[in-house]
Amino acid sequence: MATTVEKDDDDFSNAKITATAKGQTKIQQNRKKKTKRRNNDYSHRHHCCNGSTMTNRFGCLVVIVVVGLLLLATTPLSKAADDNQDTSALAPIEILLKLYDDTHGYRWTDHEGWLEGNDFCTWKGITCYDASESAERAGHVQILDLKENHLVGTLPHDIFELPYLETLMLRDNSDLTIRLDNLAAAQHLKDLILTTTDCPSIEGVSSVKDTLEELHITNLEMDGPLPEELFAMTNLKALYANFNRFEGPLPTLIGKLRELEELYLMENKLAGSIPTEIGLLTQLRVLGIANNGWTGHIPTEMEQLTNMEVLSIQREAEKSSSQGVDGPLPSFSGYNKLTELYLQGNLLDGPIPTNFLEHASVSEVIVVYLSDNSISGAVPDSLSSLKRLKLYLQNNAITQVSPTLCGQIDTWMGGAVSDLSTCSAFLCPTDTYASEGRATESESCKSCPGNEFYGSTKCAGSSSGSGTGGGDSGTSTDANTREALIEMYNTM
Repeated sequence: MATTVEKDDDDFSNAKITATAKGQTKIQQNRKKKTKRRNNDYSHRHHCCNGSTMTNRFGCLVVIVVVGLLLLATTPLSKAADDNQDTSALAPIEILLKLYDDTHGYRWTDHEGWLEGNDFCTWKGITCYDASESAERAGHVQILDLKENHLVGTLPHDIFELPYLETLMLRDNSDLTIRLDNLAAAQHLKDLILTTTDCPSIEGVSSVKDTLEELHITNLEMDGPLPEELFAMTNLKALYANFNRFEGPLPTLIGKLRELEELYLMENKLAGSIPTEIGLLTQLRVLGIANNGWTGHIPTEMEQLTNMEVLSIQREAEKSSSQGVDGPLPSFSGYNKLTELYLQGNLLDGPIPTNFLEHASVSEVIVVYLSDNSISGAVPDSLSSLKRLKLYLQNNAITQVSPTLCGQIDTWMGGAVSDLSTCSAFLCPTDTYASEGRATESESCKSCPGNEFYGSTKCAGSSSGSGTGGGDSGTSTDANTREALIEMYNTM
């Protein structure tokens, strides 16, 4: 139940009258004039009908009938209905004032400018169109950004009737209930950000499929299969749906979203194989599908995603319902824009391909997490061309890091190989171990005869970390990994 604060309510009422002086007050004035005119007509009729002759009375009756017909013919039906109930659309300022009222604006974290005059373009969180952008849209709301502002209550459905609204940003208002039953009215909407609000359903979202480009539905506690309406959003460029409880397979219909550049489905309960149709999304720059229940191989069709910058399919045991993806490590040789690759904690096996990341930038920082898998064999010397590589390979079955490679990677690991003057800053050699599988400023690689693989995180004979990751031994993911993930999540 809403808490009423008398002073604030009075302030709101006064401000609303001021703000709508050219709107509602004008309507009321017109109605008063109309009432006065009708009263004058009535007085005239009354005087006429007091006449003493039959002629006067008959003439009066004719006048009454004619005036009545004229009034009926010249009054619009909608105006006649207004005498009982105003059914006309609200003006933009009335919509915004209703939003303020319905969501307890006086308690918002920041309501600077709201209710101060009738130029709503100066109110906090509102960006209006400039005349230089469009004369038709000038002075109308383009962006409504009320994120993290403690909105409480139910979002009025009228908000979608702001004529040219392009961006509605409401994330991190957890006590704000949102329903999309009137979303179709938002004919120009491009960005809809509902993350961490009380939005129980996105039914109706496809009504804006022709205009919507970015949809954020992260952390809404949605469950069941991914809503089929999503796959009708063929103009969508970014879909953020992390931290829900979506389950079942990722439908092959995902291949219809050909304009997608960013797809985030991390930490749901999706299961099964990654569909090959993902390879149809050739515009993808970011694919974040970590910590689900994926099984099977990484589809070879993903090699076609040559615009990829960030790929995240890692698995943390406590957040996943499967052992992770398996099979050989793809080469990703065509990924010439890649900067971040997260595949740790899975069941990938076999050697690192000799053409692994062969077209990646040789000058940019590239972060690659392959730790806690079952990758085996030698680290290819060809990787030395990537001068600023940060490659995390601990807890695999790596048997060789050649002296040639060691002599060419002094700028790897953020320069740590050079700073510590040892290749062990990349991976601890056999018969040694360290908690991160490599030497750091605070820890060197310690002796442990019997550790047969590079990058061991524990001494042989302990329960895990002395050899291959095997999926569940991924608990050794180091602090750098976690920091990178946190930073990535915070952008969503």
